[in-house]
Amino acid sequence: MLMHINFILVLLVIVYPIEKNTVNREGPDMYVDEYVIAGLVIIALTIGFFGGVYRFIKNDIAKHAGNKQA
Repeated sequence: MLMHINFILVLLVIVYPIEKNTVNREGPDMYVDEYVIAGLVIIALTIGFFGGVYRFIKNDIAKHAGNKQA
């Protein structure tokens, strides 16, 4: 869980610089608002959820590996 929170914080640091005028680029700034951040959070939570399901299944298979009754 802590890894997911750190991932989100790193994304926020990359997406939201402290001062927007410190980067001198040509062209428009990246379009970032609450919807983009919410989308990134949803993606991170989805990856975390399916990672947890994978981990649960992997641990369950390892726990019941000696119980083969076929």
